[in-house]
Amino acid sequence: MKKKIGIVVGVLVLLVAAAGGIYYYMTNTPKNKYLLSEKQSIESWNTYFADRYSNELKLQEAMREEPYRSSVTFSAGASDTLLSMLGIPSAIVDSTSITLNMGHDEKAQQSEVSLAPTFAGTEIDKFEWTADKDAQYIKTPLFTDKLMVKNADMKKVYERFTGESVPEDFDPNMVNLNKLMEANFTQQQLEEMQERYLKVAIESLEDEQFKKGSETTAIFGNNEKLATVTMTLNNDDLHKVLKNMVAEMKKDEAIKNWYNSSMSTYDTQSYEETLDNLLEDVKSENFGTVVAKNYMDGKEILKRDITWKSDTANDGIHVMIAEKIDQDVQLDVVVQDLDSTVFARLEGTSKGAGNVVDNYKLTLGENDMPFTIAMKNDEKVNGDERTNNVDFIVEDDSGELYQATYKNTMVTDLKNNKQTSRGSIAFDVIEGENVTINIDSTTTVKQKLDVKRDGAVDLNKMSDEEFEQLQQSIMTNVQLLVDQLNLANSF
Repeated sequence: MKKKIGIVVGVLVLLVAAAGGIYYYMTNTPKNKYLLSEKQSIESWNTYFADRYSNELKLQEAMREEPYRSSVTFSAGASDTLLSMLGIPSAIVDSTSITLNMGHDEKAQQSEVSLAPTFAGTEIDKFEWTADKDAQYIKTPLFTDKLMVKNADMKKVYERFTGESVPEDFDPNMVNLNKLMEANFTQQQLEEMQERYLKVAIESLEDEQFKKGSETTAIFGNNEKLATVTMTLNNDDLHKVLKNMVAEMKKDEAIKNWYNSSMSTYDTQSYEETLDNLLEDVKSENFGTVVAKNYMDGKEILKRDITWKSDTANDGIHVMIAEKIDQDVQLDVVVQDLDSTVFARLEGTSKGAGNVVDNYKLTLGENDMPFTIAMKNDEKVNGDERTNNVDFIVEDDSGELYQATYKNTMVTDLKNNKQTSRGSIAFDVIEGENVTINIDSTTTVKQKLDVKRDGAVDLNKMSDEEFEQLQQSIMTNVQLLVDQLNLANSF
């Protein structure tokens, strides 16, 4: 319960922060200044990422509207010295890989997912799951025929396989590949939804909850005198906003449809029952007080200071965020308790345009046995090609260091609706010897799928004898697969 309400409060704070992007006040009130500063901050971040990853974002958006196919191949490599130390023949490693294929056509209601393993040079038949608008199709090396389950027969097939009644919480959409792979919302729907809920949040706030001021504070080591606006929301204020948002969600058919047809549905409650229970949780919960202060240079936020304090216990969270966003990015985020004991800190910079150097460090438990992850990324862009060379250094609380290097070359060709990448991750394992994981991928947009039944056998129409034979075939073929791969004698 505490976790659920905490998430709701966190979402609320973010909604209030983002609301300036869609709600404008003509009078120069503290509320107006606060919202306009948040609007400026969001636009700055959006512009930065849109400029930096322009081609990649355009391709992702096209994948929401057009059919696509993707494949990712994983393989490994290691030095002969390391393999000898581990007692693994190099021939096995060099000739082993696995390819994941995925495809989806939203309009035609066709989807496919398959795994194609190769072990020690032996190609194994694909494990394949495809779907059209009427049924699901499964083909694996474990049985001879392609099997079909009609969407309308999901519950009947479940009972036949398990010998038990269908649980109340069984949702056929959880095993409908089209539903699992569909884009939940288009970009336009997301923007419309954000606008509607942000408006509800903002209209639930009052002018007196915002106060202007002026303070001198440290921004990346330099003291600056800046204008401030502080938003204070007590328990009643938070209740009001959350109740209004739940009321709006009850009228939202888009979210209701998503809830009823996605992987989010894990219980027996209807959409309406879930919202009613959430509303009861809201009514019974004491949220405490949230105080959020923005330090601003004009409309630009240079620092946020956010404190949540419980009304019933001496605990809370204090978050400080310093940021500068233009062509470069500078960021410093500190999360601590009310006694200034730091839980986490993220600090670093992104410098350059086109050719960018990212340099960040995450520290967890800074005041007590710190654990750190340092990342440096040297990124270069040449036309449609982006190369990344990323070094990771992890230091645990004993001071021991772990290192990894990620290298990747990605080409995003919008003209031909295609993206390819070749990457590798190298880990320092033993005495300077590396293990390398290779990741090669290809994505093609506007490539239609062609899902066919091809004489698929309907599971629901099998006789009892045929069904028993299928179960026996699976058991037999599992053993044959083990023998084919020669697992017992591979090492």
